[in-house]
Amino acid sequence: MSPRLRVAIGLVVGALLAMFWHTRSRSLLLHSLDRDVVTELSMQHPLMEDKGPIPIPRQFAKMSHAETLEFGSRMSMRLAERRALPLTEEDFEISNAFLTEAEKKDPTNALWPQLRASIYVRMMNYQEAAVAWLRAARKDHWSDGSRTRMIKLWDQVAAHTGTRLSYQGLLAMQLKTAASAQLILRVQRLIRSYSPPTADEIRLRYASLINFGLLRDGSRSLRIGRLANQLCLAAAAPQFPASGESGTKAIERVRGQFVVEVRRTLGDEAGDRAGREIARAVAWSALLEEETTIQSKIQTTTVTALGSNSLPSVLFVASILFLTGGLIGSALTALLGNTPHPDRRVIVGVGGLIAIGALLVSDAILVFVWALALTAFLLVPVHAAKVAPTPLNSFNSLTLGIIGATAYGLALLWAFSITPSAHVASERSVYVSGLVARPEIWSSLSFVVASMLIPCSVPWARIKSRPLLRVVGESYSRVGLTFGMIGILLTAILTPLCVYVDDRTQPVIESWILNEPRAFRMEQPR
Repeated sequence: MSPRLRVAIGLVVGALLAMFWHTRSRSLLLHSLDRDVVTELSMQHPLMEDKGPIPIPRQFAKMSHAETLEFGSRMSMRLAERRALPLTEEDFEISNAFLTEAEKKDPTNALWPQLRASIYVRMMNYQEAAVAWLRAARKDHWSDGSRTRMIKLWDQVAAHTGTRLSYQGLLAMQLKTAASAQLILRVQRLIRSYSPPTADEIRLRYASLINFGLLRDGSRSLRIGRLANQLCLAAAAPQFPASGESGTKAIERVRGQFVVEVRRTLGDEAGDRAGREIARAVAWSALLEEETTIQSKIQTTTVTALGSNSLPSVLFVASILFLTGGLIGSALTALLGNTPHPDRRVIVGVGGLIAIGALLVSDAILVFVWALALTAFLLVPVHAAKVAPTPLNSFNSLTLGIIGATAYGLALLWAFSITPSAHVASERSVYVSGLVARPEIWSSLSFVVASMLIPCSVPWARIKSRPLLRVVGESYSRVGLTFGMIGILLTAILTPLCVYVDDRTQPVIESWILNEPRAFRMEQPR
């Protein structure tokens, strides 16, 4: 080993030790080991469980505020799941009893009477639905607890993994359930279709304007906010007459007429509020960025977060495996490199153990058969007759490089597929889900490609009159140490950069959780 190589190895090892001492860097390097903990924490949450019948809690009155909001979301998920079917009597009784108690405990939250209206609509009791809908419009705010649940899960995952990372925020966003909002969004159309075109219709349209404004502002979800805002504006101008006016002027005129009708029917205070709500709804849409810009930002931030959180660990794990293979190759060369004819019984025994181990790890019969075939390759007799054997040439080195690069790339895919970041990415992309669904495929392919060094070493040993185990050992030593050291060097360089990128990404994801529409609002000139 040359002095320069020793210095390089020392610097890399020192950098790795320093990164393991630093909490954030250590968490990134060991990111792959957190998957089981992260998956368990997220999947054991009641909202992530398989949907079933509406659960019957022991006593509604003894539920905390957080438990009440969580149960409301679970109930809504159940109802949304079976939206094409009428409610069973049992589901209605549980829901009705719960909503009565929830509204008593949380009297200013419009969520509860809005959900009650949606339930009565499902029961085709449109009179009671209208009563609940009108009562909801007199509430102060709307909240289903999603934001608190997401922040709590992020904190829990961070506590178990030792540090706060941006992928954990993306994981927590899986709790941004839209079930309650989806139920409520269907209420207005059904109520309006059964209300007479009288003062009652003005009251219901006014209530819809207020209710969907509360839902838009309280949900903190961009998708739900858009739908609610559209229905908010539709309540003020459900239709406008075709005339010579432009579409914009016609809509403005119909909205103005609606404000006048509200003022005449419900009083000046309601008329003023209707005008303000319409202006807010128009401004809400106008201040949002373009859809293509929003989607581009979401995709870029997601890829940046998952990439910066997983890259150090992926490089580190794959490189450690290759370094281990390289060290085994070096040990094989040093211990048995001068043995002209290896003992066949030892080869059969070791090859059989490796084949069985590969079968247990990969659960693939083809990998087991391939390991036995490699054992057969090593049993081919090779005569090392030359005192000064021929060294490997450039073509041999190129072959080693191609095999090593391919095996290392497959090892990187395997290392990524076992990270929590891969779990989060698979929830957001069908393509990634298929890519990381079975990590053992990539580990098996990496093993098969790396084992191609053995059938290459057999003819090389014969042609160059070198001992077979020496050629095998030197091949694995060169490939393992070369790609392992390159990977470790990249890990040492990229880990601090990934920590910096994660620090910049976390506030963006947190802004999505706190208020997604505000995060994608256009900057106004000062």
